[in-house]
Amino acid sequence: MNNKTQRFLHPVLDTSMLRYLYGDKHQCKNDHRMSRWEAYFSLLRRQEAKCAIDMENGPRAWFHVNSAVLTEEWGWHRNTIRKFLRRLSEGGALSYLRATYGMKIRLNFYDIKLEGK
Repeated sequence: MNNKTQRFLHPVLDTSMLRYLYGDKHQCKNDHRMSRWEAYFSLLRRQEAKCAIDMENGPRAWFHVNSAVLTEEWGWHRNTIRKFLRRLSEGGALSYLRATYGMKIRLNFYDIKLEGK
């Protein structure tokens, strides 16, 4: 039988972070405003697109985004975006750096390897 190693990437999200992300899901009164949950998945899609381009670094790759783009896409104020990213960073879900024209962001993942037969 072949021994194959399977690799899984799991986002770094504990229960308190999941509660935070999902907490405003039903409170969005404005159709043009994303919930925190939707905003997190927006970042996840950006990370996935970056991984497809940067195969060497894969899920550890940083992606660049301008806060004006997020403001328009999410329907949030820039200050709200900063607070959201800070909260995710403090919870270990992502890392971010301020850059010349926006931010560099990297979502954090657990790298799980399973040995199979």
